[in-house]
Amino acid sequence: MLRFLRQQATRWLLFMGVVEFLLLLVSVQLALHVRFPTDEGAVHELSVGLLPRSVLFACAMILGMLALGMYQAQMRDSSFGGFIRQAIGFAIASLFLIIVYYLIPQAYI
Repeated sequence: MLRFLRQQATRWLLFMGVVEFLLLLVSVQLALHVRFPTDEGAVHELSVGLLPRSVLFACAMILGMLALGMYQAQMRDSSFGGFIRQAIGFAIASLFLIIVYYLIPQAYI
């Protein structure tokens, strides 16, 4: 198995998944501040209950990529193949989120 800095690849993949999950959590909050840079009232109003919704978003994205094998130690794809897998994983996660937002409108970001 591939080893990097004396660690097995599965540990690095787990670390990468956790870091990507945290980045997706932060991206929702960052998107809110980019969308409303000067309107503090809107930011405060929309940030109420944002953590569970951002966790739902991050879980959907990670599970979409996990379903296509993005976190496998023996992935034998080119860079283009990895990009295609990631794009399809995002599409699957987006479809899942559309269904969840339809069933639970309060979860909409």
